[in-house]
Amino acid sequence: MLHYLARSKIIPLIILIHSGVVLSQEELDAEEVVQKIEYNERLIHDVQCRLRLFDPETNVVYRDSEWGYQNGKEFVSGTRYGKTEDGEILPYTGINAFDGKVVRSYDYVPFSGDSRGGIYGYDPHVFSVPLSPKTMLGYTLEQDGIYTLSELLSDKYVKTKKARLDKFQDNECVILEATGFRAADDKLMYDLRIWIDPKRNYRPLKIEKYESPDEKNCIAGLRGERWTYLTTKIDDIQLEQADGIWFPICGKQTVYTINTELSLKGKTEQEIKNEYPGMSLEEIVKTINLVSVPFDPPHRAEFTDIRINKGIDPAKFTIVFPNGCKLWDDIAGIGYVVGDPEKIISKQLENLNADKVVQSVEQEGTKQSLEPILSPKTNPRQADPVKEVAQETVNKPNKLGALMLIAFLILLILLLIIFLVVKK
Repeated sequence: MLHYLARSKIIPLIILIHSGVVLSQEELDAEEVVQKIEYNERLIHDVQCRLRLFDPETNVVYRDSEWGYQNGKEFVSGTRYGKTEDGEILPYTGINAFDGKVVRSYDYVPFSGDSRGGIYGYDPHVFSVPLSPKTMLGYTLEQDGIYTLSELLSDKYVKTKKARLDKFQDNECVILEATGFRAADDKLMYDLRIWIDPKRNYRPLKIEKYESPDEKNCIAGLRGERWTYLTTKIDDIQLEQADGIWFPICGKQTVYTINTELSLKGKTEQEIKNEYPGMSLEEIVKTINLVSVPFDPPHRAEFTDIRINKGIDPAKFTIVFPNGCKLWDDIAGIGYVVGDPEKIISKQLENLNADKVVQSVEQEGTKQSLEPILSPKTNPRQADPVKEVAQETVNKPNKLGALMLIAFLILLILLLIIFLVVKK
């Protein structure tokens, strides 16, 4: 993310060293702009900050955490808020840490004492869903979330680039447009439009991601119109200096969907014609009404207490799980209670991808699902651990009642035996 890789280009012009220099019209070259972005990304070796995320409907903080990154390692740790079945909002502790090799996650719900953890391979959703500073820097435009913006704008991932000077909120900015963007594992092709501040370390001010008409198997490809079908917008980005370097302090992200004929997305031309017999492709696309609409209200994030190039304690990038924690080790394919490794509570099923298996376990007679917490990567919109624990709490009286009924029946049988013996 915030590191300089060996494959990066060497910046050829001395003028590129001075990020505050405003490009003239004739100097505005897309490749040089990308090189300037790259140079300014290299200024940050490590960064820590306080991260707060706001509910898009109520504007109430639902996550208040510490976030940090250094040399490919990343962590986020703090308080999150969840709802019980009755709608009561309760805090719980949530930690995700990547040490460069494996991700560890831990959730602790104070009112019940319930703690669960997980160990698995790197997954970008853990740190990019929901928002983080990487979002505002443009590092989450592809699903892996491990490349810098300058790397994503390289010829390896985009077909064409062009840049121009323009105005953004009455300030001079550079608008960089990249077409034919396709990340390593993305199935579709996109176009990117990025507003960049040349006076403040070439940081993004706004980012838009569109379906590309160069892709035949997407809706934009059917219409043949560029800059029409918006999929992601990152805006309201504000920048401030921290330790002499400009860095985002807030921003929001909106994810879009196409409101009609979603069944066409990703289908071939022939498959679409089969769904509309007797109509040409041109007639089909003229018939349907395709408009990008927000999938959810915008998600907003704020970053404070920013510390750049101050070094980060290595302990931040790992988790020591406490005794009693119900732990799922996705790498070993086994779940157990920490401090009691002989107490196996789950084993990975053979010939199945553990990422897609909802691990259901039997522990002390109570059936419970470990999936929402132990494998958050399988569903970015994780189930609420507070709600899960609250449900388990509700189930406990039922268990107690069953035990009392069994005890009563045993007592009744003993009394009957005694009665028969005395009668003889």
